[in-house]
Amino acid sequence: EMCIRDSFIYNLVRDTDSSQFIYLHSKIFIADDEYLIAGSFGVERSCLTNDQDVGMGIYDRKGKFVKEVRKRIWAEHLMFSEDNPILESASRGLEEWIRQAEEGKRRVRRYFPKKVEWSILCELVKAIYETDGTCQ
Repeated sequence: EMCIRDSFIYNLVRDTDSSQFIYLHSKIFIADDEYLIAGSFGVERSCLTNDQDVGMGIYDRKGKFVKEVRKRIWAEHLMFSEDNPILESASRGLEEWIRQAEEGKRRVRRYFPKKVEWSILCELVKAIYETDGTCQ
């Protein structure tokens, strides 16, 4: 049996300054600094129609709470303080996400996976999980 301490990933993370890396598996959706949806669902047809997931929505008419949530999350990922003026405006913050991704020297980076032929796997997924017949 393989112990988790023997795994490549465990040793890589253990020996790396993990403050530089974030594995994002967040299920938070924010629109216009007024609407926030958080939950266990993903944004694909099966999660919104077939799966048993839960979500909660917040409408913040004054836009204070939801905006603060966005600023806090973006500050962490962009390695800024929460009071950085770039985060006040969602459009300026988005420009910073793009800038950092293009620079590729901080947490935010572009990722282009290698193209893999998934046709066989797609057929299995369609048959078993994606009851609506789609496979992205």
